[in-house]
Amino acid sequence: MAKRSVPTASVAAGAASDGTGLVGRAQELACLADALAHARLVTVTGPGGVGKSRLVHEVVTRVADGSFGAGVSFDAVVLVELEAVSDPGLVAGMVAAALGEHGACPAESSMVRAVAGRTTLLVLDGCDGLADGVGILVESVLGSCPGLRVLVTCQQVLHVGGEHVLRLGPLAVPPDLPSGVDALLGYEAVELFVAFARRTCCDLVLDDAALGAVARICRHLGGLPLALELVAPRLRALPLDQLADALQAETAGAELPVGGSSQRHNLDRTLAWTLRSLSDGERRALELLSVFPGGAVVEAMFAVLGAVGGGRGELVVALCGLVDKSIVATGGAGGVARFDLVGAVRGRVRADLARTGRLRSLARRQLHWCSGLAAGAEEALVTGSGQARWLELLAGEEVNLRAGLRFALDVGDADAAASLGRGLWRFWELRGQLTEGRHWLEQVLAVETVPAGSRAHLLDGMGMLAWRQGDYRAADGALQQALVLAERSGAPRLAARVVNHIGLVALFGGNVGEAGVLFERSRADLERLDEPGEAALASANLGLVAVAEGRIAEACRVLDATVAVQAALGDRHGEAVTRLHRAIAHYYAGDHRCSLDDAQHAGAAFVALGDERSLGFALLVLAAVLAADVPSLSMELLGLAAAIQERVGVALPAGWPDRVELALAPARAAVGTQADDLLRQGAAMEPAAALARATAAARPGPPSPHEEAGWPSVSLQTLGRFELRRGGRAVRLPPQVGRLVKLVVASGRAAHVERVIETLWSEVDQ
Repeated sequence: MAKRSVPTASVAAGAASDGTGLVGRAQELACLADALAHARLVTVTGPGGVGKSRLVHEVVTRVADGSFGAGVSFDAVVLVELEAVSDPGLVAGMVAAALGEHGACPAESSMVRAVAGRTTLLVLDGCDGLADGVGILVESVLGSCPGLRVLVTCQQVLHVGGEHVLRLGPLAVPPDLPSGVDALLGYEAVELFVAFARRTCCDLVLDDAALGAVARICRHLGGLPLALELVAPRLRALPLDQLADALQAETAGAELPVGGSSQRHNLDRTLAWTLRSLSDGERRALELLSVFPGGAVVEAMFAVLGAVGGGRGELVVALCGLVDKSIVATGGAGGVARFDLVGAVRGRVRADLARTGRLRSLARRQLHWCSGLAAGAEEALVTGSGQARWLELLAGEEVNLRAGLRFALDVGDADAAASLGRGLWRFWELRGQLTEGRHWLEQVLAVETVPAGSRAHLLDGMGMLAWRQGDYRAADGALQQALVLAERSGAPRLAARVVNHIGLVALFGGNVGEAGVLFERSRADLERLDEPGEAALASANLGLVAVAEGRIAEACRVLDATVAVQAALGDRHGEAVTRLHRAIAHYYAGDHRCSLDDAQHAGAAFVALGDERSLGFALLVLAAVLAADVPSLSMELLGLAAAIQERVGVALPAGWPDRVELALAPARAAVGTQADDLLRQGAAMEPAAALARATAAARPGPPSPHEEAGWPSVSLQTLGRFELRRGGRAVRLPPQVGRLVKLVVASGRAAHVERVIETLWSEVDQ
């Protein structure tokens, strides 16, 4: 399912930034509107700094809000920014993910499925260095998707059949002749420079002399938008006429006619002049940022700075100076500033570092930082607390982590590559980036010098990613290899974890009995190793086996105990999975109220953690529970669950599709011919909204007369689980009383329950 994407406020290379908007380009926009109405593929080419990205961002905005023209209408517009991507093998997966297809394999097939039956504009921005791979991908997908249009920015054409090319040139500059104020302001380059200048000097006076100097500046810079933006902040130190003189002295009369090579010359000349004007601290900050393609927070840059010297305060001052000079853009979330370089500046700084032999040493420092980050995430994402925080942190640094992993593979650093693979596979699993994860792990495992212990961890990750995709044969093969290596390496904890994962493959493949044996073996080994968190994961799976075999009361007891352990450990994802299993058990026990409660809580956790695959299962449970009472909502939830499961490319465990259909039969019968419409409506719902509707539909009724009178009431939700309420609110019993009441409730003797509570009520009625 494609999603509508609107560009963010980030500054694109060569673009006017905050407060300037898109200056000029009316003719180019008209050409693009005409091209997109007729051509399947449109490529915007031009040198760095000419404003390609800003132009297509404007197209995305106008298409999304319907203001681009009557002939250009799409069901969805999706923007994929590829500037920081250096590995062509990642492009298909990233595009599929942007279209909402996170886990399906191969990625091209999922892309085709995502846009089938829809008119979609796919914008691929920043394809420099990826032209060949993007061309092959686009040609293949366009052949299967008649409703798809593709808009690309690249410094070269893709050479794909039917490609329409728009060559973007610099903005118009005034001739070297006297002109009046109005005439000069009519030139796009002058208009843009004035907009930039007024951000620096809000009291700028534009008389004939001032505009004459602006015209000279624009001519010297060839009307190149990025060059104009880089030079404008110099007005803090120089008045307009002196700035124009300085540029003229820089070029020494060597001004070239406008053309492709002269545009690159103008940008290179401007970049060199700009970089020479920086302080040592500012140049050091630029060098640090150049090895963070996804931008960086101060702490990350400071970690790399430790290798070359300097203090945190000096770094912050330098960054602020670079922001003032429009060389560095800043943004961020949660009150944490993030700094990033304009693409053309990054390329120049990296080229200078490579020429002096210092690029590799800084890249190694960045790799060391990436490895440390991944190492901290490895255990936290398994059963530790703070999972949501770690997932958010890794998502924010994803581009940088990719760069670190690519560098480690390129230089053959097996230890660093293995460390990153071990730390990130769980992130890729939970976020549904399954194809990308397998792509990276395959490359890391291909490095012969990866140690056996690390190889076992990587094969474990490879197996779990394959299991998530329903590729059970590949999953079992990888996991069996991991188990052998773990046992040979003397890693009993890892071996026990892998046994649990092999059990999952067996369970989903229909071998329930074998799965139970494996889960029990894993649980026993992990308990013996004093690993309660991972033992709880195996116990949760044992509970699901008990459900599959019809041992519902036993399942409830096992899952109750498991939830308590995971909650105490702060394992949010593990607790959510166990509550999902318990929701299934409650459903088969006939306790729909508790099933709804568990499924809602699990679904909310999966949304927060980004685990779409598990969310799909939670929605199925909700649909089953509501099938008889709220059939229309049940079918909508089914539609959303089916859309998610198709999108991430997985199926239900063997034997479970028939169970689901049986559970949903009352809803299908009740809605009749409306079923298809309800399924479509559900597929378009946002998960959070769907969970909210399920919560509203499951609200408990009014309190009973006993509750209104202040008397307690007990709800025998399942064997081994009870709820004591007073006045509609839960009552917490003293431990010894709670154990006694639970024991009586578990025995199922209702009369005894009433007598026990009546006898003990004075102890809790305080």
